[in-house]
Formats: sequence, C-alpha cells, structure tokens
Amino acid sequence: MAILIHVIIALSSIAYTTFLFLVPSEAKLKISYGLIGATFLSGTYLVVSRQAHLLSTCETGLVYLGAMTVGVLGVRHRLATIKAKR
Repeated sequence: MAILIHVIIALSSIAYTTFLFLVPSEAKLKISYGLIGATFLSGTYLVVSRQAHLLSTCETGLVYLGAMTVGVLGVRHRLATIKAKR
C-alpha cells in the first residue's frame, strides 16, 4: 500500500509540475515543492521500512530529482519572464 501511495504522489508531482509549466503561478509553485517533498518522504519511508537496495533507489531518486529540478527552474524562469513584461 505504501509503495502505491508513493507512486501516486510521484506521478502527481510530475503531472502537476508539467501543468504548472503551462500555467505558472507563485502560489502553485509551493504546492509543487510540497509534492516533491512528499515524494522524498514516502520514498525514504519505503527504503527504511523495506530495507530496499539503496543504490537502485538512489539512482531512481536522482533521476526524479533532476527532472523535477528542470521543471521547477523552467517554471521559475517563466514566472520571471512574465513579471518582467508587466
């Protein structure tokens, strides 16, 4: 059950950040940060509770973190561009 919740949170985070790139908002960006944090918290719980293979888990987490960093930086750049045009 915990892994299902973790996957749902992670996929929601990816989908929400993608949506946020299309419709950027400072307030919505905080929700994206929260989803990213929740993904890492649930992933940490899974690693500790199930004693998962740390190397493969960390590789997957780094790929996720890289993708989310690119997405969030893209959103922040779009927000800066929109504010500069005002």
